[in-house]
Amino acid sequence: AGSDRFTASEVAYSETDQKYLLAGSGKDSNTVSFGWLEKQGYNEASVPPSNVEDWRHVFVDPLTSSPTGTTLNFMKQTTAYGGEIIIGGKTNNIPWIAQYSSNGVQNWVSSSQSGDVEYFGVACVSLTSVIEEFYACGHKTGVGIDPVGFVEKFDNNGMPQWGKSAFHVNGSVKYNAIAANDRGEVVVVGSVTDQAYIQGYLAKIDTTSGDILWDRTINSGRSPSLGAKNDVEVKNVYIDGNDQIY
Repeated sequence: AGSDRFTASEVAYSETDQKYLLAGSGKDSNTVSFGWLEKQGYNEASVPPSNVEDWRHVFVDPLTSSPTGTTLNFMKQTTAYGGEIIIGGKTNNIPWIAQYSSNGVQNWVSSSQSGDVEYFGVACVSLTSVIEEFYACGHKTGVGIDPVGFVEKFDNNGMPQWGKSAFHVNGSVKYNAIAANDRGEVVVVGSVTDQAYIQGYLAKIDTTSGDILWDRTINSGRSPSLGAKNDVEVKNVYIDGNDQIY
């Protein structure tokens, strides 16, 4: 509708058909929030250049009049520049993750059914050309809620395999993003909050059990003028072909 307001948060290029994927969140005229995902073609030869929408999905909760509605937190293709599309968000207090084909057809949708948690990142590991595993991370959200991080594993059909809550001796852990390489190594990043300051956090996950193989905290060092440390939070992560983590 003309009164709807859209904000794009993710853009990806689909090299297989030379079109663009866009995802984000919006609000309607009643301020009910919704998520949206669409694929568009772009005709630069036309005058003026124009875009043609292949398909669009709008994610709302039709069963409630609650103004919280739905938020969409991420969109990612299972392979670089192509493949299936993974999205994740939250409808009212239910977190969910879903897979769509490149043609906009839903393959599966799954949820942990855990209150107060929200998915913020996903990583895909391709075991074969047709078998994949998915690792989603996030943390608890809400006013007055300790942001405890979690990681969950899903199989090729969206069935949950395991879920693990984060723990650190220095305080509560918040997970913001997750990444994997083509050898099935998975790392997750976020922050650790103790009583003095916030430290950045990086951990490698055992993909069989969800246990932490190793972890690191990252701090700013002491400020020369104040003698205190500044807060640090890691918001994203990437693993290259040489197993370097950024």
